[in-house]
Amino acid sequence: MTTKIISGFQEIAPQYDALIVDLWGVTHNGRTLFSPAVDVFEQAKKDGKTVIFLSNAPRRASSVYVQLDRFGLSRGLYDAVVTSGETAWAWVHSESGGETLGQKCFHLGAGEKDANMRIGLDVGFVDDVAEASFILNTGPEDAVTTLERFEPLIREAIANQIPMVCANPDLSVLRGEIEELCAGAIAEEYERQGGTVYWFGKPWQDVYNHCLALLTDIDRKRVLCIGDSMRTDIKGARAASLDCLLVGTGLRGQQLVSAQSGHLNPHGLNQLIAEYEIAPTFACVALKP
Repeated sequence: MTTKIISGFQEIAPQYDALIVDLWGVTHNGRTLFSPAVDVFEQAKKDGKTVIFLSNAPRRASSVYVQLDRFGLSRGLYDAVVTSGETAWAWVHSESGGETLGQKCFHLGAGEKDANMRIGLDVGFVDDVAEASFILNTGPEDAVTTLERFEPLIREAIANQIPMVCANPDLSVLRGEIEELCAGAIAEEYERQGGTVYWFGKPWQDVYNHCLALLTDIDRKRVLCIGDSMRTDIKGARAASLDCLLVGTGLRGQQLVSAQSGHLNPHGLNQLIAEYEIAPTFACVALKP
């Protein structure tokens, strides 16, 4: 499949009635909103389109609404927020999750930002991973760039055969200009060393099913997914048989966008397509009109 390089969303806007949009790397950089993306949402709502944010945030959707309020994004510009954290929480809370995981949880990432992941769960939280029946991994509590800090915990948990729930499959994220590790990097290493991981979020399909359940009156051929990651956004959209737009404002942006011209680099795009063996429907330097 050939990827069409576009200059802006308005080139393809008439083809779609609903947008499923990533947050970090597409809508904001962890600190500020991308104003061209906000312009797209404003026009999309004027045109009567549905806008759903689909995020690998390892927290309940309610806290993401609050975060977007702090960033200054009007709730009138989007219709819903779906998060990997919400789907992970729902499974841990379910009868099936309880039977699989047991009742003693070690929360890896038990800081204030992910505290709402504990609210409403009928489990006991323990401070010693050796006492846990499962690990809830919502990622580092602070800015971490290597896995070294987590190696002792990983070794002890694997020795005790403790399963891990990963509430954010992302490996890393750009906060401003700094690359920080996410829960997915810890979970990937845990799995590599022989641990059991239950994954939630993009590219796994539960979150797409949740989004599509909100779009029952819209033909899925008229739904566009927008993201900055081939590994999560584009792979997940393709698995869901949905069209997708890759933008160059995320971690691989330097490969996608020429520093000299500011235009999308076809060679870099083709390298990513070859690396992941999957192609986005469209590609653009950023989400912009």
